[in-house]
Amino acid sequence: MSSSGVQQTMARRATVFSHDSFHYVDGVIASIGAGSLLLFAVAVVARFANHSTAGDEVAPGVVGLICAASLVVAGVALVVYVLRALLAQAVTLDSRAKYLQSELDEVI
Repeated sequence: MSSSGVQQTMARRATVFSHDSFHYVDGVIASIGAGSLLLFAVAVVARFANHSTAGDEVAPGVVGLICAASLVVAGVALVVYVLRALLAQAVTLDSRAKYLQSELDEVI
């Protein structure tokens, strides 16, 4: 079962704003963060490759561009983390709304 199939099922069941959705978001954040670290590791390896072999040097500008790309990917992870905080607020608000709806149903 693909992840998109799971998300569609959560949408059909109206359980997107539940604690189960945090597992998917945490996985996305971890994957993006790991990609950023791997990209930075490539920059570190490229930087030290400049000193190990003559003639196989990597331009310093390329190393800088790889580091910049790593920062951009880390920024995307930060944006997703902020969206996770908004999801936490939405889950809290949704559970509170369900509680208030059940209280109102008892009164009516």
